[in-house]
Amino acid sequence: MDNLPQQVEEIEALSAIYGQDFVVIDEANRIYEIRVCHENDSWWSATLQVLLPPEYPARVPPVFEIHSAWMNDAEMFESSDLLHTIYRENQGEIVLYQWVEALRTFIDGKFNDREQTSVERVNNDVSITCYGELFTKYKVHGFLTK
Repeated sequence: MDNLPQQVEEIEALSAIYGQDFVVIDEANRIYEIRVCHENDSWWSATLQVLLPPEYPARVPPVFEIHSAWMNDAEMFESSDLLHTIYRENQGEIVLYQWVEALRTFIDGKFNDREQTSVERVNNDVSITCYGELFTKYKVHGFLTK
């Protein structure tokens, strides 16, 4: 089975859907990037770089890297594992759109988790405003620290 027509169709669709967030890195080697951002805060973003091997989608998944300034190692592993799971569940089919949208959902979830944690932290902080400066004391293991 020739995979190139499926790859071409998938890339054309992704380019139409994601516009300037979709970048062709190397057409000859089938390397692309898609930038995925949280809708309200572009700092919460990730770049999914993919290489489409000749055997994709029939026999192998795309080779990928995820780049993000805010993700720690555990979140990188979690997001990578998510993409591998999607491929395993859809083996033999094109998966890039599903990957991008799963990564978007992952980013939105982490953003919401951190926003909720920030709100909880603010509600537990003791704040003193003095001459326009904010001094906050945090209670850590029963001690107040600056």
